[in-house]
Amino acid sequence: MIGRHSTPRTIPTVERGRLALGAVELLAAHRVARLAGAADHRAGVTTTARVLGARHLAQAVATRRVARTGRLTTAQAHRAGAAVDGLHALSMLGLAAVASGVRRPALCSAAVAGTLAVLEWRYAARAAH
Repeated sequence: MIGRHSTPRTIPTVERGRLALGAVELLAAHRVARLAGAADHRAGVTTTARVLGARHLAQAVATRRVARTGRLTTAQAHRAGAAVDGLHALSMLGLAAVASGVRRPALCSAAVAGTLAVLEWRYAARAAH
């Protein structure tokens, strides 16, 4: 079990998943964007996927580093990650509501971010006990 102030020696599954997602978004951005339903002809499709990939990688590293240095407890670091993902999900739902041309990829991004938010929050709850 993970203690309140512990620094786990292994990378949590949610962060391993986030690292993998970020790497795929960076390395295969065009394919990821297409799978999410983005139209190939839209400007910035690949760049947007790469930026999201970089954000996922940065968030995984930052969450781990903040928890390991003791600036925040493990639970606090993962709650912060859940908040970032929740805000991203909400912003994508807003985008989907007002921009029909990017509705499908925005909803896909919201679903991924929402799932990560739930997983981060659950991990934080386990880490707090």
